[in-house]
Amino acid sequence: MPKRSALSVSTQAPSFTKIETPISNDSVTVSNHPVLKHKITLLRDVNTSTKDYRQLMKEVSFYLAYEATSKLELKSKNVMSSKGSYEGDKLAAKVAVVPILRGGLSMMDPLLELLPNSAVYHIGMYKGNHNLPIQYYNRLPRKCQCEHTFLVDPVIGTAATLIATCTILKKWGTKKITIISVVGTQQGLQNLMEKHPDVEVCVGAVDEEDGPGIGDCGNRLYHIDFEEEEEVQQAKKQKK
Repeated sequence: MPKRSALSVSTQAPSFTKIETPISNDSVTVSNHPVLKHKITLLRDVNTSTKDYRQLMKEVSFYLAYEATSKLELKSKNVMSSKGSYEGDKLAAKVAVVPILRGGLSMMDPLLELLPNSAVYHIGMYKGNHNLPIQYYNRLPRKCQCEHTFLVDPVIGTAATLIATCTILKKWGTKKITIISVVGTQQGLQNLMEKHPDVEVCVGAVDEEDGPGIGDCGNRLYHIDFEEEEEVQQAKKQKK
């Protein structure tokens, strides 16, 4: 079998224009932090190694999580300080983190650094015929005991997967959903808001539908060997 080249770069690569006003919706927060923009640019770079891509994903996820959790409700809590009684604050809601497999796993740990007492539940989705999302894994407990769910997935493309997952979470019983993604398409965000206008979204950047993106997150995170994968598929066909 002929060897596939590691990377083929066109001399006439497409040029992408930044979206200055990505989407006008109070439920969607697009970060304008310069450090975040810098790190997302590195995620977009095809020359970024697997090791660096993983580290960047953790760092970007932490910054986005910090911003996404700024609206969490508080309730008062009395503590004894070194100078006497003090009425402070504590987080009011029971929180769950739900990563969508596989890419969402890379965003889970940064959220747990901020919210270490959160429950964690996994949902697996893949795209079937006509790009329709199909659930293949669901570890939500039968009874919902959380009030605020943070749903994490690195990329919002058409948003079909997130739309389906939000429906699952609402039927499960969570009262509030916040989606955290590194990059979202303008059309995908619009699709999401049309189906779930009550859901809040925090993204690091917004692209056009065929924008630069950050690559196939699952493959870049877990260093899939495309050549080996193709050989496995060919071997299966020969057995048949």
